[in-house]
Amino acid sequence: MQQQSCAKTFIAQWWCVREIRRLHFRLLFLLLFLKKYLLHVKNLYCFDSMICALLSFKYAVYKNLGHFETIDQIRAGRYLQSMGFVDGSRLAIYGSSYGGYMAGMVGSSGSGVFSTAISQSPVTTWYYYDSAYTERYMDLPQNNRQAYEESSVLYRAGNLSDVDYLLIHGTGDDNVHFQNTAQLVQALTEKEVQFRVQFYTDKAHSLSGQPTRYHLYELIRDFLAESFDLRTT
Repeated sequence: MQQQSCAKTFIAQWWCVREIRRLHFRLLFLLLFLKKYLLHVKNLYCFDSMICALLSFKYAVYKNLGHFETIDQIRAGRYLQSMGFVDGSRLAIYGSSYGGYMAGMVGSSGSGVFSTAISQSPVTTWYYYDSAYTERYMDLPQNNRQAYEESSVLYRAGNLSDVDYLLIHGTGDDNVHFQNTAQLVQALTEKEVQFRVQFYTDKAHSLSGQPTRYHLYELIRDFLAESFDLRTT
């Protein structure tokens, strides 16, 4: 009997506290770049992990950003692993902005569910993000210090050694400042974690511009292909 191959799963997300939005259509361009591998691996599936959510979930993250969302992503990953058509040893999570933060939090959770994590323009600690946004949801640091520490990717950067990790950021990001990634690079280096990092000089948060976008999606495509062992001769 011919052995049936298992699907490799790629979870992509763009997450907002106030409202849950569908992933930007930019993902479609990424999938087009993946096509040359899909010709050989036809059962590579992609899921947008945050299509809808209840108000109870929205309120649960108050003063506790990153905690329940991480648990939610890991549970979703474990559910995918339980499906007979999914290769549970090759799950990837990718996100930009808050989604990039979530990819870092999930990858550093130590859960062992995801083999690959890609963070684009991520928050790595709420100490470095816009105070009007952060203090609205997390309160002042002096009033909620434990949550600030535990919600930081820097706090558990050593656990990213468990995954193939790609970190991407524009040095001119005026939303999630580049300092977030610079500090994570330092933390990963101090923990002797091997990882891949890509900087885009003077690029803002969205990493806009056709040459940059082509380079970005080719980078992600090739990183996934290497991590999932999809390369073909």
